[in-house]
Amino acid sequence: MAGLAQAQNDVRAFQTTLTGTLRVSAPLSFGLHRLSAPLISFRDATPDVDLQISLTDRFVDILTEDFDMALRISGAPSDLSTIWRKIAPVPRSLVASPNYLAQHGTPQTPGDLTAHTALAYTHLANGNVWQLTSAASGLTEPVRIKAGLTCDNGDLLAQLAQADQGIALLPDFLLRDAIASGDLVRLLPGWNPPEIWLTAFFPPYRRLPAALDRFTACVVTALGGTPL
Repeated sequence: MAGLAQAQNDVRAFQTTLTGTLRVSAPLSFGLHRLSAPLISFRDATPDVDLQISLTDRFVDILTEDFDMALRISGAPSDLSTIWRKIAPVPRSLVASPNYLAQHGTPQTPGDLTAHTALAYTHLANGNVWQLTSAASGLTEPVRIKAGLTCDNGDLLAQLAQADQGIALLPDFLLRDAIASGDLVRLLPGWNPPEIWLTAFFPPYRRLPAALDRFTACVVTALGGTPL
């Protein structure tokens, strides 16, 4: 009975106080590029919370693995057993290097992509099919790409695209510097890939623990409201 009472007190403290341990999973490239600001804000506000961050592009199962929250960049959530919250849209672009385009030509239509080497992201929802929608007509054209290389990390794919290895479809926050410097060129600007979001996933809490609620607020304050 004493052990049960202590466990109940521990749960109550976790739910209502800014103490304890908070375990968060997030994508690797997102963590390296955008997560530091909300982490610093959270640590400054909650010095008594031990924060454990795991960076992986694998979609962790927060119902069975030892995480309190997962930040994901993906399409519309399909898991009905978790709680989720959209935080910010994540625009993506098709890109290639000027040298690659000089050697292989610049695609003018989605169908032209089939003649090119693609640098594919392992966890893309539709596998080796890129769905592109015309901004003018609203029509969607699926393109089965030839993946000369598949990788589970966006930073490496962006580096390979800059090294003339093929065409990549990646989040803009990984590409802005390379595009601004001219190392990468946006392709098919009139065609858009499916919308994806930075989304927070939680186990089915009846009430978000105080530390988790504060951490989520720090992420929303730092990153929410505008596209990443």
